[in-house]
Amino acid sequence: MPQIVGQAGLQRPAADGFDVQAIALQPGVGRGVALVSTLAMSGKRALTAIRQACAPVREHVWALAGRVMMYGASGGGMSFVEIGRAGIAQIEYRYFSIGEMQDPGFEPVETQVDFSTPEPVIVVPGQIVVVSRVQTHRAPVVLAAAAEGEEPVPGDGWQMVATKSYAPVYAGRMFACDTKNGPASPAPEPFEVFGQRIKPGEPAIDLDSSRVYRVQVWARGREDSRERHEEAMEREEWGASEGFEAYAVAFTPGPRRLPRMSRLIM
Repeated sequence: MPQIVGQAGLQRPAADGFDVQAIALQPGVGRGVALVSTLAMSGKRALTAIRQACAPVREHVWALAGRVMMYGASGGGMSFVEIGRAGIAQIEYRYFSIGEMQDPGFEPVETQVDFSTPEPVIVVPGQIVVVSRVQTHRAPVVLAAAAEGEEPVPGDGWQMVATKSYAPVYAGRMFACDTKNGPASPAPEPFEVFGQRIKPGEPAIDLDSSRVYRVQVWARGREDSRERHEEAMEREEWGASEGFEAYAVAFTPGPRRLPRMSRLIM
């Protein structure tokens, strides 16, 4: 479970005359009343100030997590909000998932995946299940959050598996996961995708819980992965577990909506 990094020492900038830090430093029990009253009267100025105050904290936390920050940057002619590190998913029973972390305060969402469907990608609340063509193997996985309006393409040799819609049910923290063991491990080596060389690490990104996303699942090697795996077994290469498939999953923000609220802030 990722830890929460403290905010001590980070400055909170003012915006449009609304000084979050000044309110937070007011002494006595009236501090909470002053903050709530000011927020209520300030409307959009308050929201702008809160977002600006959160920005340095968010960037600091993501930097400590060691992930790729891509605000407004270009990768192969495409713009991304964030690209996660390269992970490797341990696939068993022919599937792995991109799961959303259940944050404290949220009511758990009970789901059941229907594997009887012929669909290669199955979406249920809280997770996106990808059905592989190989029973048991290890596959590199990279998650990316594209900028609004982008049409991300991972590169040459990749094929589209499916396009789906996904709406976060918690706070929007997404991980590539093994079939059984939780978040996938870092890949053994860097991975070329989306016009960049992605370093190994935590295969995770943060989505905006107030948006509905278009999810594009891309694969490389999938078109003949089962046949190549069967040939390896016929050659008695029992330890062959890598090099059959690789996956890139891109999330592009779509319509806005009302997100689910945590009990901690209700």
